[in-house]
Amino acid sequence: MIFVPIDRLRTTLAPLRGERTDSSDLAAMPLRVARTPEALYEVLDGFKRLALWRGEGRTEVPVVVEPVEGPAMKARLLQANTPSKTASPMDEARIVFSLAADDGYSVSAIAKLLGKKPAWVDRRLTLARRLAPELASRVDRGRLSLTRACALTAFTAAEQGRLAT
Repeated sequence: MIFVPIDRLRTTLAPLRGERTDSSDLAAMPLRVARTPEALYEVLDGFKRLALWRGEGRTEVPVVVEPVEGPAMKARLLQANTPSKTASPMDEARIVFSLAADDGYSVSAIAKLLGKKPAWVDRRLTLARRLAPELASRVDRGRLSLTRACALTAFTAAEQGRLAT
């Protein structure tokens, strides 16, 4: 563990995580980060703690540096949030979609990187590409199950909203 100036932290992976509102159960532990080529640190885990510490006016925060770089940081983002299952299926879908769209990975390459089956990757890609944004938000909050969300992707966005209600 090391202490890093807060202004050397990047949160460009934060949009790959869904909305999180409950900050009451934050553990007092360091952020998990990865070094970037620009000698900065990309946050992989601890976005809510970082926001809290910024709000408190801290200038340095404790971090643990993970030995990953490039697209592998997205896989580590999922792994960091999987033990207690804080990553929603939509978080998984956003990361899988980013690996495909932004990094040019194939379904089989994503499956290998994440240790998942190609069918799992296909399901997450379908969610990311076809699920209406308001329903994705419901999946993030646990108000719409993965099974129902996947079933709704067979319909247009307008029909999805109507069918979900």
